[in-house]
Amino acid sequence: SAVRDGDHFILNGQKVWSSNAQFAQYGILMARTDSEQPKHKGITFFLLDMQLAGIEVRPIKQMTGDSEFCEVFFTDVLLPAECVLGEVNAGWGVAMAVLQDERGGAGAAGVISLRRRLETMVENAGTVDAVGSEELVRILNRGKALQSLMELRGGDPLIAPIAKLMNSELGYDEAQLDSLLQGSESMLNSASTDNLLYSPGMSIAGGSSEIQRNIIGERILGLPREPEIAE
Repeated sequence: SAVRDGDHFILNGQKVWSSNAQFAQYGILMARTDSEQPKHKGITFFLLDMQLAGIEVRPIKQMTGDSEFCEVFFTDVLLPAECVLGEVNAGWGVAMAVLQDERGGAGAAGVISLRRRLETMVENAGTVDAVGSEELVRILNRGKALQSLMELRGGDPLIAPIAKLMNSELGYDEAQLDSLLQGSESMLNSASTDNLLYSPGMSIAGGSSEIQRNIIGERILGLPREPEIAE
């Protein structure tokens, strides 16, 4: 929460899965500034100086051995009111604009150098059986479909969740294919192992695949909203 106190907000709380927070000089932060307003209202978007007193960053050890994500704790942090981005209590709209850009960018990232990555997999494997060949073609075709989508409709905000979902599944399948082609050798190849262990996280980062499917179903296909759990 962030409570207004003159020219500052007093920030308390914690956030988990903050990417590279241990290296960041600045971060972006959403905090509830009005507990009386419902759900997506009463939230404010801030630009956060990570050097402010009261901020503690704890890196999280991942199964890859890296610590790309962190848990961040805020204890009576004095955040200047001038750090508000947009309007007070209207931060949800700012956050959605940021997420749209991230998700669309993720879609574009999925097709950059895809063919070269697949060629490298084949070179490392040496030989490819019928199953591997079929999967190679399937992934390449899906990559082409994603590329065409981004080229034709990349600026459309409704395309962002589709691109994000396609990229997450493409990245996961690509890592699985690399492991399939190399067999047991993939566990001895640090790059292949890292990709295999990291790939499930792609379905969470930037909004989970379940959230993307809900957005696609409700906002694009016009399906009924998912039932809400009564408080």
